Amino acid sequence: MDHITLSAPAKINLYLEVTGLRADGYHNVDNVMHTCPLHDIIHVALIAGKDITLHCTGASLPEDHRNLAYRAAELFLKHTGLAGQRAGVSITIEKHIPVAAGLAGGSTDAAAVLKALNELYDTHLPLKTLCDLGAQLGADVPFCILGGAALASGIGTEMIPLPPMPPCRIEIVPGRIPVSTPQAFAALDRLTAKTGREIRTGGGKAIADALQTGDLRMICSCLYNAFELVNPEAEAVKQRLIRRGAIGALLSGSGPTVYGIFPL
Repeated sequence: MDHITLSAPAKINLYLEVTGLRADGYHNVDNVMHTCPLHDIIHVALIAGKDITLHCTGASLPEDHRNLAYRAAELFLKHTGLAGQRAGVSITIEKHIPVAAGLAGGSTDAAAVLKALNELYDTHLPLKTLCDLGAQLGADVPFCILGGAALASGIGTEMIPLPPMPPCRIEIVPGRIPVSTPQAFAALDRLTAKTGREIRTGGGKAIADALQTGDLRMICSCLYNAFELVNPEAEAVKQRLIRRGAIGALLSGSGPTVYGIFPL
């Protein structure tokens, strides 16, 4: 096999509290993540030569080392010792996940590239190794490698798998203006320093417990995202979704995407 096509699903956050700024510049989080049906399509092929080529359709994105999927291929080839051994890789991304939307679009593309190369080169790297590589690219990449649902702590890479959401429909409402994740964290840090806001504790576990019991209404009653404190536009979108029948709605990640949860 010299080529493979993978689906790269977006993620939503059912709970997201930023619990503190670390000495290394990262933030600790209490985070519950879940994959959702919206996804990119990633085509990866082995080609002659030593180059990595990347092409993206559906969005204007960098097609070089500035793209996380490109860096994922570089990291994989370096880790496996394949770099420089005529190990050429061609990557095509069919982009459907909005860019800079709080849906881990770049992270899920990188995760798909790592999984695809592991299969194409028959390197048999275990999931833990793939996740360790992914963590070097971004905090959401390990979750995107594993998929499903997870309670995450630390910078988001320490994960406990959870059962999936009970049957429901998730509607995604993209924001109008892309949000820079570092800028959103900085805004929340400034707000926390200025107001001394109370950091919520234990909320991620409450969502995890509701997932364990499969209680959709309880899950929706526990939804929370601290980034809504610095995204005033999210509330109006949430209320529109609730008026249309959603039993829960929340900003995803650092925004600006809002999603609604509808019963079937």
